Amino acid sequence: MDTGKVTALTLFDLSAAFDTIDYSVLMGRLSYWYDISGTALTWISSFLINRFQSIKMGNGFSEAVPMFCRVPQGSVLGPVFILYNTPLSSLIHSHKLDHHLYADETQVYISLSTADTDLSLKQLRDCLSDIWMTNNKLLGSMPAKQISSL
Repeated sequence: MDTGKVTALTLFDLSAAFDTIDYSVLMGRLSYWYDISGTALTWISSFLINRFQSIKMGNGFSEAVPMFCRVPQGSVLGPVFILYNTPLSSLIHSHKLDHHLYADETQVYISLSTADTDLSLKQLRDCLSDIWMTNNKLLGSMPAKQISSL
């Protein structure tokens, strides 16, 4: 604002994001983006894979059901959601836009002047149209053409 510009901001707040983390996608990202392999990747996988969940009510428990996705919040792997979203960061950077990630919330923004409003807003729209999170089994991230490179 001090330089005479305004900021266009788009906010993404994913519902139940920690509950929708797909283990195979997560393991692929940890390996591809962060070069985690061997014992470390096996340890993370063993923490997530073949887990069951039940509900305690009074002195009884519901039937245990397998968990196929989800990172337990409050667990040692809770912060892994930021790692899961790395391709989203890369995609936003490829559009030369600024952003902030806060766990399951993403802010994408661009500062613009009246002289470049149309071009800047097109740049923002193009980025937002590329963000399609159903490929991550979330609600809006990386287009299929970039996922295939993983």
